[in-house]
Amino acid sequence: MGVFSGKSLQQGKYVVEQELGRGGFGITYKARNTVLAQAVVLKTINDALRQEPQFEEHQRHFQDEAKRLARYSHWVVDTAHVVSS
Repeated sequence: MGVFSGKSLQQGKYVVEQELGRGGFGITYKARNTVLAQAVVLKTINDALRQEPQFEEHQRHFQDEAKRLARYSHWVVDTAHVVSS
């Protein structure tokens, strides 16, 4: 399915601005938190993984990656959020 530029998510809290990249686990987007007026990065899990028998394992890895990113602090990196798991 995927998320498209300009799409509003989570009842308008986030607006997708552009796709940044695709990888094995999902798609990463640059977005804007409309409540806090700040740039964020959103990552969705790859829809194809949902069809695999080991989806729960993929989901755990996806969530673990999000937790690592949330703990990461660097002046160049915006905040990471999980959109879909």
